[in-house]
Amino acid sequence: MRNPSWESCCKQGSAQLQLLPDPPEYLKNLLERTDTQGRHFKDNLRQYNAAFAFTSLGCDIVSPEDRANNNNNNNSSSSSNNNNNNRGGLNAFQIHGALCHHQGPLTPVEGNEPSYVQLYIFDPSYAAERRQARNSNLDPEIVREL
Repeated sequence: MRNPSWESCCKQGSAQLQLLPDPPEYLKNLLERTDTQGRHFKDNLRQYNAAFAFTSLGCDIVSPEDRANNNNNNNSSSSSNNNNNNRGGLNAFQIHGALCHHQGPLTPVEGNEPSYVQLYIFDPSYAAERRQARNSNLDPEIVREL
């Protein structure tokens, strides 16, 4: 943003927020790394987060193309359109309609593989194996370590 404005939040830029504590060392290392594994982790951060979620998320996600079209139509004179996230941060996503979280039972239905919160009551090695099976594009080493 060329001229950021804090008028609608943060007490016009004067809000003082406490710093968050550092994440665990392994996670901090992944976030700071610039090698192939670090880039892979950051590029797939939302999927890693989902792989370790307690609940599933249900919503209609607005596609990047629709977001771009909506922003171009609504803000044709604005230079703050960052749909492609040119600032180098994490990509946000936009939802349409309701957002809901579904938490299933603590034990899987007979014949079904465990998922979400159910994986937290199993041996960590087995849980990592199941997460990896459901998210085959994630790095197995990262899944095991997390």
